[in-house]
Amino acid sequence: MLLRDILAVLGFFGTWLLHRPVALPARAGGKAVTVAQVLTLVAYTAGSTLVRPLAWATAAIAVYATWDYGRAAARVAAHR
Repeated sequence: MLLRDILAVLGFFGTWLLHRPVALPARAGGKAVTVAQVLTLVAYTAGSTLVRPLAWATAAIAVYATWDYGRAAARVAAHR
């Protein structure tokens, strides 16, 4: 679950170092990952048997969200 956040930080530093900041509004994929992360955390805290399936679902959504944000950033950068 932390991979998405690590990639976001790396992306931030990359744009900062290159002096090419890109502002992206929140996207549905990012919001879905946040909801999935909270659900996974609640399931873990409650000792639910759904932790593993929720974690895998969260990982899949995170991969999609990372790709979606990357695609959106590339589009914005191409129009500069």
